[in-house]
Amino acid sequence: MQTLQVYYARDVLGNADYTIVLTILTTGAMFVVSPLIPKIVETFGKQRAYVATAALTAIGGLGIAFSPPDVPAVPLVSLAVYGMGIAAVQSLMWALHADTVEYGDWASGIRIEGANYAALSFTRKVGQGVGGALAAFGIGLGGYTAGAATQSAESLNAIRYVTGLGPAVFVGIGAATMLRYPLNEERFRGIVAELGNRRRERILHGVESDGER
Repeated sequence: MQTLQVYYARDVLGNADYTIVLTILTTGAMFVVSPLIPKIVETFGKQRAYVATAALTAIGGLGIAFSPPDVPAVPLVSLAVYGMGIAAVQSLMWALHADTVEYGDWASGIRIEGANYAALSFTRKVGQGVGGALAAFGIGLGGYTAGAATQSAESLNAIRYVTGLGPAVFVGIGAATMLRYPLNEERFRGIVAELGNRRRERILHGVESDGER
């Protein structure tokens, strides 16, 4: 999305100045949505919240792909929907990451926050690089001609579809994966409670051992 915003604004919507609006809609939404995430999680749980907001993101992506470009208000609304959805998905990602640390501790007895975060950071960077490359390759295969004053209808359609359908497909895969996510709220609370009991037992055993010595 970030790679293609300028192409979507300049070539599809016909005005490069829309790039500023697109950036605000897709990244500025984070400041609006993020403070709402704790309440959303409390009400619906992380799994259902992720699936729902991913679906919202996909709907926005479909709107970006198929909105009539000659009525800019429609794709701009779709971009606003996309921006709110992806902001929620990215916020929930961090909440889910914390859950994996607790789960790993519970399942293996080893707590590795640093390694977990490093793996998440690495895969995010790889995803950003690959995503940007796929976006460029996509419009190139669609017939985009660099430096041309006007683009062909096929090229404009490629920009619309890659900009909207690309995120919709990948976030849809994420939502489908999360439907089978095993850590619902009830199970996670049980894991946290069991970890607390294990820590208390270790502390008690440590005190007893010290007393015996």
